[in-house]
Amino acid sequence: MLELKDRENDLRLLDVHRAAAANLRSQLQEQQQHIQAATNTITQLQQELDELEAVAAAAAELSREQQQQQQDDDEGPIVFEESIEELEELLTNISQEYKAKNDTAKQQQQQLLHKVAAMLPYVQQQQQQSAGEAVVLCRSEAAKLRRQQQAAAREQQQQQQQQQQVLQQLQQQEQQQQAAESASLSLICCIKQQLQQLQQKLQQKPPQQQCMQSVAAAEQQLQQLQQQTAENNQDKLKSVEARVAASGETLLQLQQQRQQLQQVQQQLQQHEALGVSLQVAQQRQQEKQQLLQQKQQQLARRFASLQQQPAIGPLSTNPQQAAVCSELQQQQQQQQQQQQQQRALEGGETQLYEYLAAEAAAKSCCPICCRSLSSSSELLLLQQNVKQRMQQMPQQQQQLQQQLQQQQIKIQTIQQQQKTTNQLINKHKDLLAAAAELTRKKQAEEELHAAAAAAAAAAEAAAQRAKETQEAHAEAAELAAAAAAAAAAEHSLIGRQRSRKLRAAAGLHAAANGSSSSSSSSSSSEVQQQLQQLESQIAQAFADREAAQQQQQQLQQQQLKQQQQLLQLQAHLAEQQRLLQQIREEQQQQQEQQKQLQLTEAALPGQQQLLHATRQQLQQLQQQQRQAEQQTEAKLRQLESAAAELETIAASIEEQQQRVEEAEAAVAAAAASASGERQQQLRQQQQQLTAALQQEQQQQEQLNAAFDKGQLLLQQIRSSIDVKRQQQQLELQQQTVHALQQQQQQTLQQGIAALVQQSSIAAAAAKQHQQQQQQQQQQQQQQEQLQQQQQQQKKNKK
Repeated sequence: MLELKDRENDLRLLDVHRAAAANLRSQLQEQQQHIQAATNTITQLQQELDELEAVAAAAAELSREQQQQQQDDDEGPIVFEESIEELEELLTNISQEYKAKNDTAKQQQQQLLHKVAAMLPYVQQQQQQSAGEAVVLCRSEAAKLRRQQQAAAREQQQQQQQQQQVLQQLQQQEQQQQAAESASLSLICCIKQQLQQLQQKLQQKPPQQQCMQSVAAAEQQLQQLQQQTAENNQDKLKSVEARVAASGETLLQLQQQRQQLQQVQQQLQQHEALGVSLQVAQQRQQEKQQLLQQKQQQLARRFASLQQQPAIGPLSTNPQQAAVCSELQQQQQQQQQQQQQQRALEGGETQLYEYLAAEAAAKSCCPICCRSLSSSSELLLLQQNVKQRMQQMPQQQQQLQQQLQQQQIKIQTIQQQQKTTNQLINKHKDLLAAAAELTRKKQAEEELHAAAAAAAAAAEAAAQRAKETQEAHAEAAELAAAAAAAAAAEHSLIGRQRSRKLRAAAGLHAAANGSSSSSSSSSSSEVQQQLQQLESQIAQAFADREAAQQQQQQLQQQQLKQQQQLLQLQAHLAEQQRLLQQIREEQQQQQEQQKQLQLTEAALPGQQQLLHATRQQLQQLQQQQRQAEQQTEAKLRQLESAAAELETIAASIEEQQQRVEEAEAAVAAAAASASGERQQQLRQQQQQLTAALQQEQQQQEQLNAAFDKGQLLLQQIRSSIDVKRQQQQLELQQQTVHALQQQQQQTLQQGIAALVQQSSIAAAAAKQHQQQQQQQQQQQQQQEQLQQQQQQQKKNKK
């Protein structure tokens, strides 16, 4: 159980590390995307700042040139002391020079205004622009810059919040990894301690070879004892049957001898009628016969009791069948979570694009940035861009659908792997049931061995009883022989008495009385002697019987000792077998723990590397966050300074415009004072200049159109580059997903190999699958969020 829990903990730690690695990778991808977006915004802001700097430089040049013109005008004093002709000539020269300078200044001012208009984003002005329009443009650009500054500040706050969340997640992951590392280290220490304890136990226990040898010797001894008991039981049964038959015969003989003794007693009674001495002897003989009968009855009763005792006891078989079937059925209800595919609203987006295109055609301006479209070509380009985006939308949707299908295929493979794990768990349960049945069979075999030992003990007891019966039969035979000898003696004495009596009757009648009394006394004395001999023989028989009983008890004690030895041998054999099993199990545990040690030690450097990588990522993210904050603050400052410069430029342009108007009024007054012919000439020259300016304006419009086309091409190239970058990022993500799949397959194979021995890991595998599904859902949501952010960025760019 400890090993199963340790393996479950190891697998849970591996799952935690994998989840942490997946989260880290997803977060790194998100951070890279955020960094790319930040770099793009930084580049855009830098471009805008460069353009604003160029505008500020152009405005400064304009102000410098106007100041120089004013200084030149102020330095040239007007002298009226000369004649009118000279003054007219001077006026004509001054007017020509002023016109030339004014024309050159206007041209330079118009060129600078064109440069400013070209540099300002999303604005295209016409060739003829006045200073008032430039002031309005500067102020509008300043307002736009302030709006951008506010939007950038908001984005900066959002990015800071997101980065703080990412940092908190990374810190949590670092804490989790540190906890996992400490848990793995504690696990390694525990496993080492368990290995040391197992080694100490193995050293304390006898070696495996000695246990095997002792078990084999005990099994041989048991087999020999069982064979000997079986052979002795058969021999003893036969001997007991023979002794029973012999005892029956001896009983018949004793009954016959009793009848003969009764006949002898009757004859003695007849002879006692002849004399008092014979009667006294007869009485004594009767008493002795009664004693003999009592002893015979006692012997008969004891013999009957011996016959009634069973020769072999029944076999005591009481098998204790204790079957404990513990089947762990854990039904895993796999809830298939259908991923919510958040598709881009195709119909809504297409309608939106069509509405925007119609609005652009109606108002002749961009519906998003309100940029005025000077020509139909720009409107066509805008509509073409919208159509291209509309054509690209189904391709992007197809790519998203393909990615979702691939993820569904991955989920199906994981579910199949879960099914295989469930099958392996069922097989493991069947193996446990078979092991329980084997233990039951072993218990039944042990009970049979115990019953055989009891049967052997009963057979030995029966053999002892048979020996006792044989000894009793031998005693009875001896008694029967003694009785037969007594009966023969009595017969011989009776015959002698009869012959003597006949002789005495034929001889003298007087002397007959004395002779009969003497013969009767002699015969009675002989009978008493024979009875005494019988009594002594019976006493000897009883003594022999008591000795036989004592021998029987000794034999029973020996039999009990043998049974105890058998039981001790069986217990010793069971202990040796148990020791062998314990040694094998401990060796297996030692091997498994060594494998776990190797696995945990192999996983430690990976965990440490992950910790180091997460810490480096944390440091890098913190540095990047600081750098981004510094850059954004610097950009905001630059935007503020650019807006202030634009406002100052607008104010200076207004002042210059006022001065130019005053100078033009003075020139007009001077020209009015001159002759009308000069005015006509000046007007003709002015018409020529206006025609030339119109030609220049047309040329500049052509240049502006070409510049717009170049910008559109640049935007298309940038969009294609962004698409390629996104494709590369997707390929990288697919590669990482493939690598993760391979790692998951390897870990699943290891888990399947471990599940053959561990049944409780299925729940952890189910939890892991749910976590992976949640992580996949999170990854999908993050990808969708990134796509939405990219779309928003593209819209903002437009």
